Amino acid sequence: ADQSETQDYGRRLARRSDLLTPEADLDFMELTPLDKQRRKDSIRFGAKSANLGEMIHAVRSGRVRGITVPPGLTIPFGHYQKFIEENGLDRTITELSGNDRFNHDPAYRKQRLARLREMIQKGRLNPDFEKEVLSRRHKLLGDKGVFVRSSTNSEDLPYFSGAGLYTSVPNVIGDDALLDAIRTVWASIWNYEAWEARESFGINHSAVYPAVLIQVGMNAEAAGVLITTNPFDKKDRNSVYINAKRGLGMRVVEGRRVPEQLLFKLRTGAVQSLTRSGDDTMLTFDENGGVRSVSIDTERAVLKDSIVQKLSRAALAIRSVFAGINQDIEWLTIGDKIYIVQSRPYIEK
Repeated sequence: ADQSETQDYGRRLARRSDLLTPEADLDFMELTPLDKQRRKDSIRFGAKSANLGEMIHAVRSGRVRGITVPPGLTIPFGHYQKFIEENGLDRTITELSGNDRFNHDPAYRKQRLARLREMIQKGRLNPDFEKEVLSRRHKLLGDKGVFVRSSTNSEDLPYFSGAGLYTSVPNVIGDDALLDAIRTVWASIWNYEAWEARESFGINHSAVYPAVLIQVGMNAEAAGVLITTNPFDKKDRNSVYINAKRGLGMRVVEGRRVPEQLLFKLRTGAVQSLTRSGDDTMLTFDENGGVRSVSIDTERAVLKDSIVQKLSRAALAIRSVFAGINQDIEWLTIGDKIYIVQSRPYIEK
């Protein structure tokens, strides 16, 4: 088949009725602070970003107490699509969709996806877009390091979490680094693992769009994830599961280290320890940008019981904000202060 034939096949494949097609509003182009977003805005910013906006409103109204959501700014889906079209990459993506070898040869697919990511990362950003992003970042978030995170329309869904599939860039300092990080996050929707996971679930790749969440970086003393139920016992609905590590939480989220694991018992207020983290290093911000590993004491527990209790009760309030659906929540602490950086529906295995 020549290129025109494969592109035509790719367009027809993208319209297959048996694929799940996440909703996306590509016409909305306004860079929007988190505190101006609500849950319904997931069609513009993805559920990760929109859910954080919803939590900010819940904190302001008093529905959730004891937590802070770090401020952020989100680039909506429409800017990714405009970038792809301006750089002529829409034709490449359509060709891949219709390429028989790409669809059936994993090694070849991995190679082609890596090449596509490289093309995106080297793509030219619209000068007006660059100017607006940098201006809004400095005005709303200052000059401190930021986390640049994905918030796609194919993650944090009730039926598909997409956890760990897309790329986040930590502690981004400087204008050029920020623009590079935006392209890196855009490119990550074509990560090999992300493509495979969406394919196995029947999600239409051609309908996947990334928003970019630029959020003030918090140099965590401890971080991790929690689930507002007991994931090991479906009959136990009166516990909150927490795992934690010292420092930044990327190793916990990515599953690279055994964390401290705890169960908080709602009826008694007791904290049950399942495992202790024996890790002798933690990740922290590097003053020049990015992160570095430092040595730590392994003797003490990661979290005090008082923080476990406070975190668990805040998590239950967050669950009520999202219609009582159990949540999978990413959190961090600095001193006794708790920050929430993500909340998505918990999908039982």
